[in-house]
Amino acid sequence: MPPTINFWNPDRRPVLDDQTVRWSNVTTGGTHAVDLWLEDLDKAQLQFQSAQNCFEIDLSSIETGEHHVDCSGLGKGVRLQRLPDQPLPLSETLELPIALPATGEARIYARVVFEDGHMAWTSPIYISRM
Repeated sequence: MPPTINFWNPDRRPVLDDQTVRWSNVTTGGTHAVDLWLEDLDKAQLQFQSAQNCFEIDLSSIETGEHHVDCSGLGKGVRLQRLPDQPLPLSETLELPIALPATGEARIYARVVFEDGHMAWTSPIYISRM
């Protein structure tokens, strides 16, 4: 079964053959994601090459948590994540304390990262103490 692919940039589509998916990408610092559904994870390997770092990794070694490879400074890096075999819940509730200044205004944002790597942000929530 060929992989399901969704690339936002139609000029940088991946090249596919029976056993390989290849693509190149340019970023100005944003986040990019690629989802691959593999029939045989034990044989899957990723080869990554950039000006900051080059590496190879067996994809079967990545657990459902995140695997991070540093790409020198400013938080640049490659994050690899294996999604769970079963979908995650469709809703989530989270409570956490937020430190607010004793006086003045604070802006609170919430950012959500979805299972497939897409992100959403709230508009700012302004809190004022007088």
